[in-house]
Amino acid sequence: MAGSASKVTLLPLEIGSLSSTVPPGLPGTLHVLGSNGGMSVAPDADFALLFGRNAPEVHVCVGPGDTRVSRQQGLIVRESSRWALRNTGRPPIRFPGSRLLLGGDRAPLPAGYTPLFVVSSRQEHLLEIRIAASTPRGSANGQGAHEEETPGEVRDLSPEEKLVLVCLAQR
Repeated sequence: MAGSASKVTLLPLEIGSLSSTVPPGLPGTLHVLGSNGGMSVAPDADFALLFGRNAPEVHVCVGPGDTRVSRQQGLIVRESSRWALRNTGRPPIRFPGSRLLLGGDRAPLPAGYTPLFVVSSRQEHLLEIRIAASTPRGSANGQGAHEEETPGEVRDLSPEEKLVLVCLAQR
């Protein structure tokens, strides 16, 4: 069994976006990337990941220099078999789409890639989350893993899917 030191590791900013990069890790591993880098946390690490704008006091920095982002904006913890996000700050945290997580609220995080946005009156600050998906049951050799775990795969998009991507990419 790996030591506890290897269950929590740093992610350099140079890793790129978690939307296209899948860092190594066991199924259920949490990867979080902010403005100055991030962290990976194994599902059995018993570690609460803190994020906010005050880099010396949090594990992952988001919105540095924006005083409207809380110093300790949120916390990601393992609850039973899932990772959950708690907004401990004042500004809301926006999930993809329009779902807002208000101060004091919590929400489970889905497997795969989830971009979160800390909403400030100045701008929205991106916090990238990727939870390594588990291998489907009955797949002993790891083949047939979830779609988001196959980087570099090229897919043909329908005209409707292209339109959705163009709309999502606009500010």
